[in-house]
Amino acid sequence: MMNVVIRTLLFCTLATTPLLLPAAEGGEQRPTQIPHRLLREVLADQKQLTSAAAEMIFSLNGEERAKLVELCRTDPEAAKTAILDRLGREKLRKMQLAETIRETARLFRQEKDETRKAELRAKLREQLAEQYNRTSQEIGNRLRLQEQRLAEVRQAYQKRVENADSAIDAQLERMTRPRQPKQPGKNRKK
Repeated sequence: MMNVVIRTLLFCTLATTPLLLPAAEGGEQRPTQIPHRLLREVLADQKQLTSAAAEMIFSLNGEERAKLVELCRTDPEAAKTAILDRLGREKLRKMQLAETIRETARLFRQEKDETRKAELRAKLREQLAEQYNRTSQEIGNRLRLQEQRLAEVRQAYQKRVENADSAIDAQLERMTRPRQPKQPGKNRKK
């Protein structure tokens, strides 16, 4: 349960993470964000895929991410389709690799020829290494995403600590200023 909460928080953070779009006139890069509300709408009926989508979006290169940002703004349905298609392709690729590994292992166990068995063992090792390395890359992406979120939380915390006196004074002012007496009938729900 905690893992789901953390991943959801990470996705929410990712949705507001500044991205760089191609340079605007004058050569400067324009920061932009994927609006949180828009991403929430895009994946509204796919809540179980939120963390996988966050990791996938985080792993995109700058150009792919910029295209996704634009697609989210211009065509949310197409963005949803693109996200789900990419997640589906990745899941299918993992399943195919796992099936290939199982099949190679089965062939290895059934093989009687030692030369062919050595070839199958080497092939199986390559397949396992590919699976292991891809999983390691996914874990690395998750770790970088969490580190980014942690850096943002630290920055927000530092800002809070630095602005403690002004925040306390503002709250004190709100709580001690004279209030207008409520007039009967106003602010009632109709």
